[in-house]
Amino acid sequence: MQIIKWWLNSHPTQALTKLQLLNSFGRYHPTQSTGGFFARVSELLGLGIITASKEVMEGEHRTRVTPVYTLNQTKARSLINHGGKLN
Repeated sequence: MQIIKWWLNSHPTQALTKLQLLNSFGRYHPTQSTGGFFARVSELLGLGIITASKEVMEGEHRTRVTPVYTLNQTKARSLINHGGKLN
């Protein structure tokens, strides 16, 4: 819930990489561990609260485009309104 509330209040419409999310969230919650944060992001992704773009390999040199994550504001607000219960 902390991540969802923070995301709604700080970057509700931005698409961010996992590292950008960690760095921004870490400014407000410095005790958050990297592994714990990434695990919560994966859980939110599995629940459909956030979505991720596809990881893409491009060009002759196979440059990798890192996935970016976007918050599903409708689902996030519904989750908050229902006290953390999925409906």
